[in-house]
Amino acid sequence: VGRYSSTSLAALGPSTAVFQIVFQLFSFLSITTTGMVARACAGGDNSTVRRALANSTILAVTFGGLTCLGLNLFAPAVLGAMGCSPDLVAAATPYLRIRAMAIPA
Repeated sequence: VGRYSSTSLAALGPSTAVFQIVFQLFSFLSITTTGMVARACAGGDNSTVRRALANSTILAVTFGGLTCLGLNLFAPAVLGAMGCSPDLVAAATPYLRIRAMAIPA
């Protein structure tokens, strides 16, 4: 990236920041699921374990898909809201859209 231009290198910053914000925003799901599954396992309640894992998987795929779609549709607006200049928005948008494809995973 650094071989192309300083703008290309600078475009990684805001894209990485947005990506990090999204992951931190949805970290509640793994934290909550871990606690629920641990309690259910300790109590021997396999039905609750399966239900908690199924619900968290459905939520993760749904939130991930919607976030991926939203970031792909609104990447320039999100980067602009972060205070990026128009030339930086143009350079950072492809990075953000590509990285957004990893969110559902």
